[in-house]
Amino acid sequence: MAQAALAEPSLDPADRLWAGLASAQHLRADFIQVQERRLLRAPLTSTGTLAFERPDKLRWEVSGAAASVFVVSGTEVSARMPGVDRVVHLDLATQPQLAGLVTGLTVWLAADAAVLRERYDVTLPEERVAVLSPRDPILRQALSTLTVRVDPTGAYVSQVELMEPDGDRTTITLTSVDLESALPAATFLLD
Repeated sequence: MAQAALAEPSLDPADRLWAGLASAQHLRADFIQVQERRLLRAPLTSTGTLAFERPDKLRWEVSGAAASVFVVSGTEVSARMPGVDRVVHLDLATQPQLAGLVTGLTVWLAADAAVLRERYDVTLPEERVAVLSPRDPILRQALSTLTVRVDPTGAYVSQVELMEPDGDRTTITLTSVDLESALPAATFLLD
């Protein structure tokens, strides 16, 4: 299905890229996240798993000493963080700035061509690589560019790089990507 979307000649190159990514209804993957911060002597590396299901469900789970879980389900965000003995719940419908930030940082998974055209300037410096520059001034305070690298089949994002205005960078690399297995409903619940 993703290959057919990439081969569709009537779509512009960016729309072909998004169509290939949007063909996956759900995704489960392991990730390696490397944060390069000016205030740190060495990059900070974390690992974990992520799950995504269309249209609006995400689970981001960090392993190890700083274990944490972040779940988005519709307009509800739930989080369990180190040192906090309870799950924090937020309603994005009542916090538009946070909603914009969550959407801005997860847009690479959703691959919604209409949203991407509306909210980002998109350039394609090479095949299966898109650089997104946010148009929203609030999001631009946190994110300069978002570089999305798509796997050779065009079916999923293999790496994303978030560049911040101050030069700090976060690179997320997905491994062991599963687009076939159904995700249990409990994946997107956090209590």
